[in-house]
Amino acid sequence: MKTLGELLEGYRKGDAAAQTELLTRLEAQLRMLVRALVGKQIRTERESVDICQSLLLAFHLQAGAGKIAFENEEAFKGYLRTMIRHKLANLSDRIKTAKRGGGAVAVPQDDLQLPAFDPTASMVVGTAELRKKMEGAMGEEERAILEGLLSGRGYAEIGGELGKSPDAIRMTWNRARDRLVAQGILKSAG
Repeated sequence: MKTLGELLEGYRKGDAAAQTELLTRLEAQLRMLVRALVGKQIRTERESVDICQSLLLAFHLQAGAGKIAFENEEAFKGYLRTMIRHKLANLSDRIKTAKRGGGAVAVPQDDLQLPAFDPTASMVVGTAELRKKMEGAMGEEERAILEGLLSGRGYAEIGGELGKSPDAIRMTWNRARDRLVAQGILKSAG
């Protein structure tokens, strides 16, 4: 397995294998962090997949331009956490502004698009293994909440299906997520 520095160098040079491996690492970590950090306010306005794609685009542009270098894996993870926090804070501000003004905030559209990126076998297997570990450590209701969140439904919709309030679903999910972090299945975002 190549080091992060080698992958970034290959990424800048256009090495397809390095780009695939680096984006695979990045995408898997981004999905878990974003799903763990996205709050109700943002979830009702944006899908976590859209947030991940936006973050991947930002990374692609910065890495391709040679603006990113990391000493080690921890620095890389710190970069991801910072990038996500800034993205979520920006989205939260946009949502608040739109509500205060009574209308939507214009979001600039970039002409730039990432090249087509199909998930690799290792990415699919890694995600499936993590999900299996998570589900193994959860109760039936927590698994139903996880399934609902992963399918893009909000707390209110999941609560309606389970006969509970949105706040009860949110609290159950937060406790389950905290327990998964404490058990070492998920990593803390902070």
